[in-house]
Amino acid sequence: MKLCPNCGAKLTEVTGGYMCLECGKGMFSEDDVIIAKCPNCNKELGDFPDDQFYCYSCSRVVDRDSVVLSKNISSDLDDNDYGFEEQDYDSMVNNGDDICLNCTYWSVSPYGAAYGMVCRRGYSTSGPADSCSDFVQSHSFANYGDAGQYQFDETSRDISNKLNYWKNSR
Repeated sequence: MKLCPNCGAKLTEVTGGYMCLECGKGMFSEDDVIIAKCPNCNKELGDFPDDQFYCYSCSRVVDRDSVVLSKNISSDLDDNDYGFEEQDYDSMVNNGDDICLNCTYWSVSPYGAAYGMVCRRGYSTSGPADSCSDFVQSHSFANYGDAGQYQFDETSRDISNKLNYWKNSR
C-alpha cells in the first residue's frame, strides 16, 4: 500500500505514477512515496476497508496506528517539489554547448512523439543536458519556395521542438 508523502492518504495508481485523491498531488513512479509495512513481518501491506491494512504474508489485519511507515509524512502541503529542482532547459536553447538538446542525433523516437526523445547513436540519455563524444551540432534548414530561393536556419526552432517533445513525454 502506497501512501501520499504530503497528507498520508492512500494513493491511487495511474499510468506513470500515483495520484492522491485527498490533497490532489501527483507523483511519478520513481518519486519517494510512503510504503505501509506490517509491524510483524515488515512486508508491504495491502488495502483493507475502514482505514485498516491487510498483510498478505502473515494474514493479519493491521490498524493504521500500528503500521510501520517507510518515511515520515510531510506536514507541509504547499511544498510541491519533493526536493527535485528541474534544470532550466529553456535557457540552453540557443547556446552551442555539447549537449543532447543541441545534437543532431537526439531526435523524436521512431515510434512517434508520444515515446519522447532518443539518441540515434544508441546512447542512453536521461535528458537534454547529457553530452557525449559523438556530439554533432544540430542544423535544420527550411526552404521557402522554389529551389534557389532563400533558406533560413531554423536551428533554434528545431531545438525548441526537441525540448517540447522531451518535456511533454516525461
